[in-house]
Amino acid sequence: MRMHKQSYQSLYNYIAISLGMTSFRYNSITEKHKQMFWTQTFALLANVCTIISLPLIFWNAIKRVTAIQWNPTMTYATYITCTIRALVVLYTILKRSKIDLMIHESLKKLRTLQRTYLAHFPRVSSIERRMNRLYYAKFISMCLLLTLTAIIYHQAAEFEFTWLNCFIFAMSLQTTAILYITRFNFFWFLWSICSSLRYVEWQLRHLLAQMNESLELGQRWRLTALATDLEGILEAHWQLAKLVILVSLNYSVLILAGLMEQITSLVRQLYYGIIFTFDHRATNSQLTIGTLYFCALIFDMYLSLLVCDMTVKTYYASVEQLRCTNVMNAYCPALYEMVS
Repeated sequence: MRMHKQSYQSLYNYIAISLGMTSFRYNSITEKHKQMFWTQTFALLANVCTIISLPLIFWNAIKRVTAIQWNPTMTYATYITCTIRALVVLYTILKRSKIDLMIHESLKKLRTLQRTYLAHFPRVSSIERRMNRLYYAKFISMCLLLTLTAIIYHQAAEFEFTWLNCFIFAMSLQTTAILYITRFNFFWFLWSICSSLRYVEWQLRHLLAQMNESLELGQRWRLTALATDLEGILEAHWQLAKLVILVSLNYSVLILAGLMEQITSLVRQLYYGIIFTFDHRATNSQLTIGTLYFCALIFDMYLSLLVCDMTVKTYYASVEQLRCTNVMNAYCPALYEMVS
């Protein structure tokens, strides 16, 4: 998973620079972020183009909806979706320095935890397999959604190759990519923290089993020796909990707005699918693309909620082990003072 973390940060950095989401270049060798003149210039130009294009994108989306007499409720849902998207993109651009600082601090803390505590834990194949599957599933769903968005836009708009249409099309994909990349970056942070917490929980479970065995055999000298290892695990657990709070606080507005945007998009997509299927008699390719997009959107939302649920459950699983174990008692003063 360490390889995934390094490769993802390099990939995310290049994509974020191209979309104007950051002006810092990440060096995977030194693991440092550095602001350069060309990255600042590129980010500024991308931000200007994005801000200029937002009214055009909003106008184009509303024009496509009002071209057919939809249900008024769906028209309002389109207004809400487009407004949320525009606000999220603006927030991401205007708060770029704050987001960059949060990412830099979070990565620094993750690397420190990795080197100080987590690097000494043995690799567990079951944890690696499950977390890697979750990572690949989220990455594939994001790429699929971006591809299907471009196809649907081309089909729905009856695309004509004019300079204005090409600009609106390119900027629509850019703003959509900003939304998905922002959500995926939040997912990646929680995925990294959840992976670390699972290793902490696994290591804690085995360490407590050794302590229980030592208690039964009366090996108090071994308990005192294991107290140092337990202290390191508890410190890693506490630092990871603080990191979750840091990431959640900084991404709370973006993720809440993104969740609302996804819900309204699901409602609109379901309504459009019913209309096109029974009223407009859409082609098989359009029905296939629309169904794939709807399923991919649901799956992407499910994965985002799943990693949140897994992180919380893994955190409290470690806490519950500390509460239930019979190691924390007065038979070993060093352990008692540490966890009481």
